[in-house]
Amino acid sequence: VVTHARFTDKTAFESNREYRAQIIVNDAALNSKLEFKDFKWDVTAPDSAITVPSASKIKALALTSVSGTATDTLGLAAMYASSFSVKSLLTGQCFNPGNNSFTASCPFWVGTSSDVSSNWSFSQGSLNTAILAYGDTWYTLLSRAIDSAQNPQILFVDNISSRTFLIDKTPPNTTVIFPVN
Repeated sequence: VVTHARFTDKTAFESNREYRAQIIVNDAALNSKLEFKDFKWDVTAPDSAITVPSASKIKALALTSVSGTATDTLGLAAMYASSFSVKSLLTGQCFNPGNNSFTASCPFWVGTSSDVSSNWSFSQGSLNTAILAYGDTWYTLLSRAIDSAQNPQILFVDNISSRTFLIDKTPPNTTVIFPVN
């Protein structure tokens, strides 16, 4: 028997186990009906990964889009939402699409669109415009998944769900010193 108090502190269930909830409904005429629903309990945070910009491209001229994937580690639940946060290492602030600049406290999670395979993307020009306004500087991009059990991702792994990159628009200087004529 599981009491109400054990439901509220989440100790009644073990993660990744099958359970059945049952209820018996009785009416005034003493008719009864049994209803049940099978479910798996999921308290495990999902994972996400960044695919654009790629891990091998730490220098870029612009950032016109960001994209990636999201997965539930236990494979129990579909993704509820995915989001990203971009921090300017120059200002220490995060991108805020509400005013198209780096003025938000970090992390500031920006919602993305996603498909049935849990691939996510964001391609609004406001991100690139805000990044280019600051000139050459470093940024850190985080991606986050939330599964349908409302478990948010809490760990961010370098070069998987966390990526640091440089926007470098300054062309190199060059001088020819030989031959003289």
